[in-house]
Amino acid sequence: MAAAGLLAALLLVVLVAVGWRVAGGTWVRVETPSMGTTAPVGSLLWLRPTTTVDLEPGDIVTFRAPGESGTTTRSHHVDEVLADDTLTTRGVLSGEDPWTVTEGDLVGRVVAVWVGAGWVVLMAPTLVVGAVAVAVGVRRARTDLRLPLAVVGASLVLTTALVVHRPLAGAEQLAFRADGDVARATWVNTGMLPLRLAETGGGAFAVMHPGEVAEVVDRRAEGGRFEVEIEPVLSWWWWMCLSALCFVPALVETGRRLRGVSARPR
Repeated sequence: MAAAGLLAALLLVVLVAVGWRVAGGTWVRVETPSMGTTAPVGSLLWLRPTTTVDLEPGDIVTFRAPGESGTTTRSHHVDEVLADDTLTTRGVLSGEDPWTVTEGDLVGRVVAVWVGAGWVVLMAPTLVVGAVAVAVGVRRARTDLRLPLAVVGASLVLTTALVVHRPLAGAEQLAFRADGDVARATWVNTGMLPLRLAETGGGAFAVMHPGEVAEVVDRRAEGGRFEVEIEPVLSWWWWMCLSALCFVPALVETGRRLRGVSARPR
């Protein structure tokens, strides 16, 4: 039943993706924090083809920046549509861009932002290959070992993907201003979990959600260095969900054994 549901969900995702491409759309993954909370790092942007005359200030567009080579694209707000049908653009955190975008530079207009989905796309090859390997191993194992192997294998695959791609916790320093033994450091959250930004050893702190910016005042530590502490912040319901997941294998095995007992002839 679970396998059938997973397969159905996978087929639905594939059909949606294929239909979107057939209709002329595309998608890109956000890799930099310039759009702040509007499109945090790891978001998946869904694009439709567009022209400069169809755009208005405030729209989000994906384009190839003039003068930049390769396949790199940027996704920023339209700042102004000029009389010659070119655009000026700006990021939420990075400010006004130094270029003018022509219609030939446009990749598309962003019609949907799926926060966090870009990380799933990035981890997909690791997850799919790992899932196939676990499924083959479980299928060849003895019946009584299949559930433990599935649990351990799935945990290893997920852990590998999280360690390799690091989607949960990440931060990027935007600014640093030192004045004697005191400094102000500005950071942006580039991961999926809220982060606590604090002065080393305690004191003032700030909590950043994905795409948010925070500033902390830091004092010079021993050795003459400025240091800050950055750590994930998990709410009580996160811990409850994680704890509940630990009991799922036991509940599944208990249910399976109870069904087996009830099915025996009396």
